[in-house]
Amino acid sequence: MRVGVLGPLVVQLGDGDISVPGQRQRDLLTALLLRRGTPVPPEVLLDLVWRNENELTVAVVHTAVARLRRLCGAAAVERREAGYLVGRGTATDADAFIELVQAARRTSRRTARRGEASPARELYRRALALWRGAQPFVGVSGHLVDPDRTRLIELRVTAHLELAELLLDHGEVGDGEVGDGEFGDGEVGTWEVGAADEAGALADAVMREDPLRERGHELAMLAAYRGGRQAAALAVYRELRRTLREELGVEPGPSISRLHTLILRQDPSLSPVEVAPVEVAPVEVAPEEMAPEEMATVNEETVEMATVNVAAVEMATVNVAAVEMAPVNVADLLTL
Repeated sequence: MRVGVLGPLVVQLGDGDISVPGQRQRDLLTALLLRRGTPVPPEVLLDLVWRNENELTVAVVHTAVARLRRLCGAAAVERREAGYLVGRGTATDADAFIELVQAARRTSRRTARRGEASPARELYRRALALWRGAQPFVGVSGHLVDPDRTRLIELRVTAHLELAELLLDHGEVGDGEVGDGEFGDGEVGTWEVGAADEAGALADAVMREDPLRERGHELAMLAAYRGGRQAAALAVYRELRRTLREELGVEPGPSISRLHTLILRQDPSLSPVEVAPVEVAPVEVAPEEMAPEEMATVNEETVEMATVNVAAVEMATVNVAAVEMAPVNVADLLTL
């Protein structure tokens, strides 16, 4: 049996996915799943799932387990002397996601030491393609899964950032026809626009997930600039600055502020894309209306209007076949 948790809870059997009906059924399966390989006494399950509601007895646990067995097969939930058990052989898509991200990181470190373009990009794409929505454990009570849900979401956000960094560092996505993907259909474009567009889409996903995470905005700015969209890059910074001021009363950090300054200057260190220098007359702006890094003779709005126009190239991601991964010990999931 394989269980999908990276979205709504489903049981993935040979003939397709089966949704798990009922709150108690989903909670019971999840409680057993997170303790794979360990028998769980009915009394513990009663407390975890029903939370001693209306002073129920363990009879409700036995009834719920019987329903789960009818749904998933008799071997899905075993009865042992110490309690009910979901075996370690039961895999989840979260296991595959974690394993793929770990493999991508190992591959990325190994190829970085050799100075090679990293095949880790494909592993990150496979990992992210396993998600069936923005939230894991959809339909499961929060008290059972909140810590695991938070860790999985954080790992997903980190995987977005790490893949975006790889694309911006190493460039070329690949050649040839590709199928449907998270970022559209069509042919892979050139390094400058193709990789930058995919990196930008990943960074945008992070900004939606966590609007205060500066690294997501930083990569979005760099991707936009390397895709020939300086005005869009500067707009990302302005929006972040506004949000930070309104919600936290702080200015953007030094790393993203430095990037903002480099983009204003069209610094050649930012990109292999050649950008022609633009001469702009100074514009008077009151000092209190400007951030320290903007107090220069270059007017940001004028620079945005004079940015080099780069031809748009449609970008698509690689369609990745579903991967079957060996299950990861539940400790891996709980200690990320």
